[in-house]
Amino acid sequence: MSATLRSNDGESCVTLQLGTVDHYTSTILWESSIGIEGHLCDGNHDRFPLRMSMEGIGLCIDGLASLQAHIADWVNAPLDALLAEKLDGEFELAALNGQRLTLCFGARQDTVFTRKPTVTLRFSGGALSGEFHFITDPSCLALFSHALSECLASLDLIDTTGSRS
Repeated sequence: MSATLRSNDGESCVTLQLGTVDHYTSTILWESSIGIEGHLCDGNHDRFPLRMSMEGIGLCIDGLASLQAHIADWVNAPLDALLAEKLDGEFELAALNGQRLTLCFGARQDTVFTRKPTVTLRFSGGALSGEFHFITDPSCLALFSHALSECLASLDLIDTTGSRS
């Protein structure tokens, strides 16, 4: 199963590929991989494709459920309430020691687009670490929330409306 969050221009995305469920100490986690696609800009408006993936990441199911509920609450708000700053939040999704996968919503100093949500993904595993960001929109977030909801519902942890059981 997977859930993909796309940019509003369709050129960048983060994909969570969710594998088997396992227990690590007292935490239920999803053995997963992440995929990142986008473009690197050289400052002269030339763009170069970027594609990478990280495997073996243990994602916290509670963190994924909190993320899904947060997004669902925002996208289900009345249209005049869909302000980017009302989505602001930070979600730590990695469950294993030595790994980090943080999904953040909120303005950045290096982006000028403020009317639509900015997504920042911070990741690390071993010696590999990085950060990736893009602008998204309500329709992309709704699709991502729906995909996460289906993944979580397959575990019987939440109902299909997105509320925790």
